Amino acid sequence: MNMQENADGSDVTKYYIVEQKNLIQLLKLSIKNFIDFALSLTSGLEEEEGTLYQLFVVLEQILKHGLKDRNGLFTARTDYFNVIQIISKDLEWTKDLLESISNMSYLKTFTGRGRAFMRLTMMQKKTHILFMELVNNTDKVRALYLPHALLLAEEAHIISGLLVGLNVIDCNLCLRDRDLDSLPQVIQLSRYLKDGNYLNSPTPPPSPLLDTHKQDYQNILEQKSYVEEINEKLRLDFVAVDKKSKMFQQDNDMLMKEVHNMKSRIEELTSERDCLRQKMDESEGAYRRKMEVEKADIAVERETYEARDKVLTSCTCWRRRS
Repeated sequence: MNMQENADGSDVTKYYIVEQKNLIQLLKLSIKNFIDFALSLTSGLEEEEGTLYQLFVVLEQILKHGLKDRNGLFTARTDYFNVIQIISKDLEWTKDLLESISNMSYLKTFTGRGRAFMRLTMMQKKTHILFMELVNNTDKVRALYLPHALLLAEEAHIISGLLVGLNVIDCNLCLRDRDLDSLPQVIQLSRYLKDGNYLNSPTPPPSPLLDTHKQDYQNILEQKSYVEEINEKLRLDFVAVDKKSKMFQQDNDMLMKEVHNMKSRIEELTSERDCLRQKMDESEGAYRRKMEVEKADIAVERETYEARDKVLTSCTCWRRRS
């Protein structure tokens, strides 16, 4: 019995590994197909055509793989948009995207919002960053996935590396009033299995005109990437300068506050000085008046003494004569 259970468990594990490998291979094919199509264009991609749609389907299947189904009586249904929201809490660049999605009132389901989020990240060339965060922060989303999920497997680290190649493509997709809630999710294998085996099918001879267009387009993309790098550097410099400016503003506010406190203290000391000076003047005036009164009293006493002395002297002389 145990041997049978072990055998069944081993078969299930192999089945999950096959699922993971199939998704990785489909992702490789869909990316290659989309890049080949996009490079054949003379301008950026302005609508979601077949190859890009298939890429979104594969990415959605990867996000859904191994996702726990919590659709119960007292639990909300789990969707991969919930996973995106959990990861986005610590990501500054996702706040604007989530705010834009919240303003899309025509999206009624979490699935539709998740699809809109994936398309916005594609236009901003942040899809590989999103999957990198998902793979590097599995502790945050582990509770929403089964152990055999692709995002929890070692092969998941390949995904972000594969998606980096999409950064050479400019996508400008219109999502307004688009029904992403009920969009069918079907992988069209015929795109990858032409002539029996897509990988071994003979390639058509290259066209000189197409090669020229590709080279021109590649040059434009390189220039655009260079401009984007400069813009990003300028943005980072601006953020650093703005941070320093705020620090200087805080220091200036503190200094101004200290200056205000010092001025208030100076005014208080000046007021105290004036009061003391006034009291001192009053005391000095009172002392002078007192001294004048004392001098007047002394003068009167002196005159009285001198008059008395004269009378006594006269009396003594009169007695001697008698």
